[in-house]
Amino acid sequence: EKYLEHIDSSLPQDTPFAFGLHSNAEIGFRTKESMDMFTTLQIIQRKDTTHDSEGESIQHVAEAVMQDILEAFSDVEFYGLEEVIESFVNPENKEEISPFTNVILQESQRMTTLLSEIVRSLTELELGLRGALTMSGDMEAIMNSIYLDKVPRSWVKLAYPSERPLGSWSNNLQNRILQIQDWFADPTITPHCTWLSGLFNPSAFLTAINQTTARQQQLPLENFIIATEVLKKKEEDITEPSRDGAYISGLFMEGARWDFQAAIIAESKPKEMICQMPVINCKAIIAKDADSANLFHCPVYKTQRRANTFVFSATLRSKAPPEKWILAGASLLLDAI
Repeated sequence: EKYLEHIDSSLPQDTPFAFGLHSNAEIGFRTKESMDMFTTLQIIQRKDTTHDSEGESIQHVAEAVMQDILEAFSDVEFYGLEEVIESFVNPENKEEISPFTNVILQESQRMTTLLSEIVRSLTELELGLRGALTMSGDMEAIMNSIYLDKVPRSWVKLAYPSERPLGSWSNNLQNRILQIQDWFADPTITPHCTWLSGLFNPSAFLTAINQTTARQQQLPLENFIIATEVLKKKEEDITEPSRDGAYISGLFMEGARWDFQAAIIAESKPKEMICQMPVINCKAIIAKDADSANLFHCPVYKTQRRANTFVFSATLRSKAPPEKWILAGASLLLDAI
């Protein structure tokens, strides 16, 4: 006990610097602790009372949010999706389907499935709240999730990894729909710049880059890997497609920042938890020809949770050795809150 007392009273507290981390790391840790505490309090409040602080019932709160979501997604359709897919897989169609066309057709199918489940489950809940149907356990779970500003589990199973609360998730979903609709209008033409974060399966898009180059060079697909070049441009500056790959946008950096002027990875600014990346050109190169000099192979994850959401490694220019950024926990994220 005396040893523990001495450690607690005499030894200095560990700081992020002791572990090679930026001071911002502690801000992120404390913020997460606070959010976890508020979530726990909200759950406790939910168990202790059936009314919120203003006296509105949980049902009324859920109904209001439910109507907003139904209004946003009920009429979204990808007209002729089945016919378009059938036309591409038809044996009489001699034209080979491109890898990118295959990506948008799969994305459209998954979006249709997700939206169908959202509308179905909310319509069912609406009938249950009116008394037209018996409230089931699934309906109760969805209502509670809506009240707690969480994405219902039945939607999560059909969606994509995301740490967003329900309100932000719904807004993000609307933006995803717009990208897919614009691309689906002509599936054979790849967008000049693709919002990679807005895809269900971003890995499929990157594979399409490799497949396209492999076909052009008539080499095996396994010979190629993705290399990245960060441009000094924003998405609105892109007016034509990449000549040797595909432009992507929507990525964020955590644990470091991107120096826009010097075009290299650099240390984070104080209290800057994440920074938005410029447009990135992704291109396929032959693996054995890859040059790692002055490059940091930065892991790209789908969410800030990172675990089980790895997508690929981006090659970023760096003056510092890679070990510095590995120790700092630097990574790129497809989605950040």
